[in-house]
Amino acid sequence: LQALELFEHMCGNVRLLPEERAFNSMYEMCVLSGNYAAALQVFDEHEELRKSLWKPRYTPVSFSLLLAAVAREGDDLHKRIQQLPRVLALMDRHAVYPRAEACEKLLSACIATREIGLAAEVMSLIERVGQDVDPEIAARARRTIA
Repeated sequence: LQALELFEHMCGNVRLLPEERAFNSMYEMCVLSGNYAAALQVFDEHEELRKSLWKPRYTPVSFSLLLAAVAREGDDLHKRIQQLPRVLALMDRHAVYPRAEACEKLLSACIATREIGLAAEVMSLIERVGQDVDPEIAARARRTIA
């Protein structure tokens, strides 16, 4: 919690604005500690700062950690998975795509939360970028979507 408070202070002070490595460190701290909701709060801060003159970049690491925050099992998964379209849209805009393993986890999370529309969106992404996902998971997702 102290790290989050310090980070929020940095985001609010023009002389201390964080760059992408600081954001990635915060994402990683939140994900590794299981505080996925906090990772999504850091994501909100990241998006807000990108609207200003200070534009900390998103990196593949940023997106990988955000996908973990959105799709890992645990409390409030159903609420967190609702952030997936926002993350995927940003990834698409930056031409950064999840690896096959991440796609499999996303599909499993969508199926577990019965988010059929999101599962269809992930399947569309998989097909568009040509990811080679586990055929069993893909088949289960297709049955769920149908």
